Amino acid sequence: MRHVGETPHLSGGPPDGSHTAHIECSEFEVRLRTHRRTALIELFGELDLATVRQVANAFDGLALDPEGFSHVVLDLRGLTFMDVTGIHELVRQSNDAHQNQHNLAIVRGDAPINRLMAITAVDALLVLVETPEDLIPPIATPTRPLTSGSLPRGQILLDATALSGAGIAGGNCG
Repeated sequence: MRHVGETPHLSGGPPDGSHTAHIECSEFEVRLRTHRRTALIELFGELDLATVRQVANAFDGLALDPEGFSHVVLDLRGLTFMDVTGIHELVRQSNDAHQNQHNLAIVRGDAPINRLMAITAVDALLVLVETPEDLIPPIATPTRPLTSGSLPRGQILLDATALSGAGIAGGNCG
């Protein structure tokens, strides 16, 4: 368990397994879970001027570089309140993601949180999803069966089981 103001430090790249860190105060909590090259940051309580630094600390503690984490999911579903400082932090983290070439997706919060994002028009600037599961692409199935005779010259037909064993098929973002 971490306390207010502590930065969860996850340097040296993502862990092989998963990691969990907590930053909390009486009205706000940040939970950080990691797996491979993906970090999930879950927010609970009130995100405002008094607590926004904890969100920045969670992002700052990640190794967001080519050898570290490349995917970050920020989950707002646990928020009960967010003010304009929270909106500003979302935009700041989104801009940072674009500049540093890592992916940031934000899981929508409840109706008042979504209304604030719509009123301020930041919902058009952010990558928003309903649940973290929305980020996992479905397994693609061709509309017609492929045969070696239907491929352009020089192309090779690969067995889907060979691809999934190599971690290529099935939307494995690793």
